[in-house]
Amino acid sequence: MSPSRKNLIALLTDFGPRGQHYVASMKGTILSINLDCRILDISHNLTSYSIIEGAYLLSTTYQYFPRGTIFVVVVDPGVGSTREIVALKTKSEFYFVGPDNGVFTPILEGEELEKCIRVENVKYFKEPISNTFHGRDIMAPVGAHLSKGVSLAKFGPAVAPKDLTTHSLTLEIKSETKEITCCVQFVDSFGNITTNVALDSSYSFGDFTHIRGTNILLKEGSSVEMIKDNQEYSAPIVSHFAEASKGTLVALRGSNNFLEFSLNQGNAAEYLGLTVGDVFNIQLSE
Repeated sequence: MSPSRKNLIALLTDFGPRGQHYVASMKGTILSINLDCRILDISHNLTSYSIIEGAYLLSTTYQYFPRGTIFVVVVDPGVGSTREIVALKTKSEFYFVGPDNGVFTPILEGEELEKCIRVENVKYFKEPISNTFHGRDIMAPVGAHLSKGVSLAKFGPAVAPKDLTTHSLTLEIKSETKEITCCVQFVDSFGNITTNVALDSSYSFGDFTHIRGTNILLKEGSSVEMIKDNQEYSAPIVSHFAEASKGTLVALRGSNNFLEFSLNQGNAAEYLGLTVGDVFNIQLSE
């Protein structure tokens, strides 16, 4: 791949609105190494320390970028500890740099890796290295050097993908009884709840869809019962928000092909008292 194909770096962090100076220092570090690099922000407003959110946002955005994009991910509650930093290249020609803490789980599960490196070579770091800001002093410089065409092998030894840290979200589907135990993996600014129940993207957005890997059919017009803390909530299955009246709890396919729950023109997460990582039960109607 020519260096020009690797000239875009996308940043994803949990620095928040009061951490913009952290973002700026990472960008400055990158540009001091490669002034011709383009830098794009995916988000810096993840819930602090939320590896689940980081993994979700990365997995649902990276495929829309041009091949050769370098993703630098700093959701790093273990910064300064013995956790390692890794750099990955997929066979589909995307690059990822970040902590080995599970944030790359969807990449490891959904992509075939061409190279997997443990980042150790201080030649490519910004010194002195802060114990609390590896995003600026290690990950950003490595991303910048990658954008200049430095080979992944220069950054450290190879590591087997199976040895990387992964995280698993609770998901149990009983096809016979149509009972599901699932997890909240993201809540957006509207309060829409994204579960980890994946839907078959081969079906149309309209009348019905399957839960991926099962024979369970979700039909528009039928309903879903949510059970949380022994309380039940009924939600009709719809194809879009305006299909229900204002204030109605609905279930629908989200734009990233996961089952979502929304409160039309309201906040479903607040209404249900759910946040990222929470586990709840679903009963589908017959």
